[in-house]
Amino acid sequence: MKDNPNVLNDILKCESGSVSFEQLHSLALYFPTLRVGVKMGVSPRFAVDADRVGMLVANRIATGDYVREMFIPADTYSTLRKALGIQKPLPAPLRMEKTIFDY
Repeated sequence: MKDNPNVLNDILKCESGSVSFEQLHSLALYFPTLRVGVKMGVSPRFAVDADRVGMLVANRIATGDYVREMFIPADTYSTLRKALGIQKPLPAPLRMEKTIFDY
């Protein structure tokens, strides 16, 4: 697993807050107190510090559960984007070959 000190920037700019297992390792290393939300298959979702997610997820998986999604919670996500000056990406414009009026 490769450490990535720019992982937070990557998550905020490219991943829209979603966190992969590879990114979780770097988050725990460089941003251990950053809150990470986890949606499990059976258990209720929870949010804990990045350095504790791996242990809690491993315990839940040991009981037969599975991870559906890991993410940075919305309030934390918005605060980080503002603090780091990252603009929200604009959606791509909808392009239609023909409009309803062309028929």
